[in-house]
Amino acid sequence: MSIKTDIIHFYNISRPLNLAIAFVSFCLGAFIANKHSFVFLNHTVFWAVGTGLVLIAAGGYWINDVYDFRIDRINKPERTIINAHLSVKKVVTVYIIMYILLFVLLVITVKKLAFIMMIAAFLLFIYAAWLKRTTLLGNVTVAFLTALVLMMAGFIYTFNSPVVWLAVFAFEVNLIREIVKDIEDIEGDMYFNLQTLPIQIGIKHTRILVYVLYNVLLISCWLPLIQQILTGNPYSVIYIVVSFFIVQVPVIGLQLHFTQCKNKEDYGRHSLFVKILMLTGMISIILL
Repeated sequence: MSIKTDIIHFYNISRPLNLAIAFVSFCLGAFIANKHSFVFLNHTVFWAVGTGLVLIAAGGYWINDVYDFRIDRINKPERTIINAHLSVKKVVTVYIIMYILLFVLLVITVKKLAFIMMIAAFLLFIYAAWLKRTTLLGNVTVAFLTALVLMMAGFIYTFNSPVVWLAVFAFEVNLIREIVKDIEDIEGDMYFNLQTLPIQIGIKHTRILVYVLYNVLLISCWLPLIQQILTGNPYSVIYIVVSFFIVQVPVIGLQLHFTQCKNKEDYGRHSLFVKILMLTGMISIILL
């Protein structure tokens, strides 16, 4: 197999769309942390951390597919690449080499932040090897790591209120999405005796939890406004309007759509819609 073909397969298992969303999220976090200024684009630390986050996320997807290729043959047979086009040995070798080089580069460029990022890389490995097979703990870990992408902007610059709310929103949305994906993948997960939430408490009760989390998300959309009022700061009317139309109304729409989800394909589409909600939510928080 040619190097070019291998590169294409590595690109595909890296989930390029998800990586793009992660980098855009980090950019939005930096934009908000810099008080709506693009000055961060001139900072070496921004590009070093941003590149590191993307590569760490890509490596996380690689090792996740290494551990899950047997399950993916059931859940996503048409998208399985590990042991179909790329050997486990090849993926693990590239994974180790990339992380070693990345760690050295981060220590040189961003110093203390390098250790935070490598802890994130370690959590992704633990998630793939064990946490993904547990009840809810794996979902919470992925949601936290997604929020950490936004928090990195705060570590570099400043933790102002919008950055914090952006991280909270990212956590909530991704927790919902991870649980929906567990429902979608229940067939393969049950075959390999995983202990995910839908397997432990059943799809019916898991669906109820998803509805509850959607309601929590709706309530949290108003918390930044309440904070601004309680602290005596001027509140943003634009945020109220935009959040209502591009976040809260879509959330209600997602709740209605979720009632219609009956099979694997339905849950897969719902997961995609939740991913889009992540982007619209971040746009609304820019207006705080």
